[in-house]
Amino acid sequence: MLSAVTGRTPALLTDDNSGAAAAVAAETGIGQVAAGLLPGDKVTHVRGLQARGRCVLLAGDGVDDAPATAAAQLGVAMGRNGSDLALQTADACWSATSCPACRQC
Repeated sequence: MLSAVTGRTPALLTDDNSGAAAAVAAETGIGQVAAGLLPGDKVTHVRGLQARGRCVLLAGDGVDDAPATAAAQLGVAMGRNGSDLALQTADACWSATSCPACRQC
């Protein structure tokens, strides 16, 4: 599903539990899932993907996503409900509505 849109094989790196991650992965067609990750674990996964030649876009919304967002080639904060740190470390932000905190994005 996502790979049909992007032309790439997506991975899901999350601090959520494995059950929630598996449900999202099944619904979106993501085959590579790492759940229950700490912030440093996400950075390790991002660097591992990069070492294998992958270009990493990481989208996150919280403080726990900020280190991996900064490590990715493209970090994206998710909307104005994200943490200030996530917004500050991102290269861009996605927002469905006006996002005063994202005006610099």
